[in-house]
Amino acid sequence: AQGLSLKDFNNLLDTDLPVLIDFHTKWCAPCRKMAPVIDKLQKEFDGRATVLRVDADNSKNIAELYHIKGVPVFILFENGNEVWRNTGIIKEEALRTVINDAIKK
Repeated sequence: AQGLSLKDFNNLLDTDLPVLIDFHTKWCAPCRKMAPVIDKLQKEFDGRATVLRVDADNSKNIAELYHIKGVPVFILFENGNEVWRNTGIIKEEALRTVINDAIKK
């Protein structure tokens, strides 16, 4: 997978919709466990929120900017600003709640 440029990433954040980013890597087992959950939420929130997986190895400049040390890291952005962060595995229901709360604002 091609890495995202910082410009592309900032363009993604430039939206009225909440944006949930899943920072992951190919070699991280917990990340692989979370992948189907993220894919599911992506479909579920289509049009209401942006849910995206970003490979921290391929997009090192973005990972560095957001101080991603270990993966997975989930960050929720509103109007381009980080408003919530979780490091490590998280339950699908908890992620869904975070996105729903952001949509309701």
